[in-house]
Amino acid sequence: MKWFNIKEKSAGKKRLILCWYLYNILGKKVVNIIAFFVALITFVKNKDIRIYSKKYLLVLQEFINNENYKPTNTNAFKNVLSYANSLVDKMEAFSGKYNSDNIIFDDNEEKERLFEKLHNKKGIFFICNHIGNIQMLRSLIEHKEYGKGITISIFLQANQCKIFNEFTEKLSERIDRLKVYPIEDIGIETAIELEEDIHNGGMCFMAGDRIPANNEYKTKQVKLLNKTVEFPIGVFKIAQILKSDIYFITCLKEGNKYKVYLKNPSDCNNIDDIINEFTIFTEDMIQKAPYQFYHFYDYFNDL
Repeated sequence: MKWFNIKEKSAGKKRLILCWYLYNILGKKVVNIIAFFVALITFVKNKDIRIYSKKYLLVLQEFINNENYKPTNTNAFKNVLSYANSLVDKMEAFSGKYNSDNIIFDDNEEKERLFEKLHNKKGIFFICNHIGNIQMLRSLIEHKEYGKGITISIFLQANQCKIFNEFTEKLSERIDRLKVYPIEDIGIETAIELEEDIHNGGMCFMAGDRIPANNEYKTKQVKLLNKTVEFPIGVFKIAQILKSDIYFITCLKEGNKYKVYLKNPSDCNNIDDIINEFTIFTEDMIQKAPYQFYHFYDYFNDL
């Protein structure tokens, strides 16, 4: 079963709006407590989530040979709870209340090179994944030191994640430099607009580890954690066609902070090489934060 065949069962728009109001009235600690119970109820009621989280943990345990990540109910719940807490953090980032000082970089030299490019209006194409919480970068990008005047383009799975996307877009109305596109409907007009924004120093974020619903067969099979998964070829083609700098990027929670990991692919002329390097990057990120793997569906083809 693909991710886009699974209906959202716990993230109703009204529930998200309610959490947003509670966050503003009662604060983050209260919402985190609510998130714990929501995650627990979802975990108990949703058999699929338990099954697919345990499958992932089995794959991980076999790959790293670590008994700490056995596919138990306790570990699977840690995975689900991590995702619930990431939604609360994401809410804080979208509200503009998250302290950008809590976002650090794994490599400060790489950070300086990146922001020097942005300062010089050199556009960047970021290929992200569903490991960690990439949306936390919103707080950093909007910081006056880094993101002044930069157009940010984000591509989301609009049809399949409609409930949460509508909610996040509602919180983002104040951000006039943010452009949210449905990845299923990338046409000529979108491509031209994206190319113009990138060449004017903008940033684009696309996920490279999950295939679009209407693009199911345009994929490349790769080995991730020694198991077969499918990555969308289109994302990597777009990055190549735009001829901008390409970065792989992940934002992992470490304690009370988020750490950003960046990597430039060594060869941007060969799509297969880019995808293979992205696979290795994603695999490394999984091992750094095993419970921040947020693919709650049948992700691995040969299991």
